[in-house]
Amino acid sequence: MIVYCNGDSFIAGHDLADDMLNGFPGYSPYQKNFTPYKDWYMSTFNNNMRSIEGIEKVLKLEKERAFPGLLASTYAYNVINKALAGSSMDRIARTTVTDLIQLKKKNIDLVAIIGTTDIARTEIPGINSPWTSISPMINSINNTVDSLLRFKTEYEKNYHCLINFYKNAILIQDFCRINNIKLFWVHTVGYSINIKPEDVYRVEEDLKSFKDYLNLEYILNMETIVIEGKYQDALGPGGHYSPAMHKIFAEEMNQIIKNNT
Repeated sequence: MIVYCNGDSFIAGHDLADDMLNGFPGYSPYQKNFTPYKDWYMSTFNNNMRSIEGIEKVLKLEKERAFPGLLASTYAYNVINKALAGSSMDRIARTTVTDLIQLKKKNIDLVAIIGTTDIARTEIPGINSPWTSISPMINSINNTVDSLLRFKTEYEKNYHCLINFYKNAILIQDFCRINNIKLFWVHTVGYSINIKPEDVYRVEEDLKSFKDYLNLEYILNMETIVIEGKYQDALGPGGHYSPAMHKIFAEEMNQIIKNNT
């Protein structure tokens, strides 16, 4: 059996090896004032610390410390982790279905663990690659993309974002159902499920139909585990969950897989 994982930075393990970088300020509780932590985090980008010689070791360790990596090293699952920081639901759906198609050709028994992401993110043609995910919340370095972001910020509503979110989630869900692939949805952070503008649902019938059809249920809520546990080492400077949290997520996910497959 292969455990296939996809999602954004929270599944990819982004920041899980920050302790290897100079000046690492440590981990902190969920509700802590993050200003000094974020200042250090941003400086690592501004000073190109994440492009230093040996960064490959950092990236490798991130994958190993993320809960999919721990499912492999601690619980001996055959794991493929295709998550990528900054991913949109467009990218998650496109790569998930593409990868699963290829794996099914080999008649492999599959389990899919998919983390959802910010509904505002979207995927467009890339400049230096075929595709790139963008978000109105961040600035681009390309004038053409900047114009697109300005357009989206001005005209795009929750309705448009949610339609796109549900279309992608339905694509993943239905593909897995048709191909007998066990699918586990994973909630990573608040923006993943904060998608309940009931006033929009009452007006837009297509959105209500998509929402009702998908009937999205998360089997693992990473954020709830962190909040309810009141851990002192929950978050890294970039706001992602710490290695200690990923160990807990791996233990929870191992039990879920054992109980549902």
